[in-house]
Amino acid sequence: MSRLSLRIRLSLVFALAMAVVLAVVGTILYLGVAETLDEQIAASPATAAEAREERDETLATLLGLLLVGGPAALALATLAGWLLAGAALGPVEAMRRRAAEISAETTGERLPVPAARDEIHRLGTTLNEMLDRLDAGLRRERRFVADASHELRTPLALLQTELELALRRPRTAEEQE
Repeated sequence: MSRLSLRIRLSLVFALAMAVVLAVVGTILYLGVAETLDEQIAASPATAAEAREERDETLATLLGLLLVGGPAALALATLAGWLLAGAALGPVEAMRRRAAEISAETTGERLPVPAARDEIHRLGTTLNEMLDRLDAGLRRERRFVADASHELRTPLALLQTELELALRRPRTAEEQE
């Protein structure tokens, strides 16, 4: 199940929960109506073969309605769960797409943060703060490399000049050392 997307997993869990709720409510409703009809039949024994037939017809109709309405309600609830999960995960997908675009060359880019002050907002804010820290570290590293490069240019240039001068005329091994 972990290979399924989060949206699908949320929808499946929502559908399962709704199926349980609908089954429990349907069972309670069916048993409650059956008990009420049985009490009415017991209260008026004079019309009990006819009342029993009406009771059975009423319960059969109710069962039919539950067997048709229950799955329809479950399908609608599952669709609502699917849409709700999609709406809730939309900002996460937007952040993921932007994160895929950010590189060392686009260090100023940040993740979009939804306006709602919820968990997704806090996640986006935290990730943007992390990007700020990484950006600062990258700037420090680039500054260090530039400074080190500058500091090494003068001694290297001096050494190169000395070597070029040394190679202009033949020298003994002692002179070269």
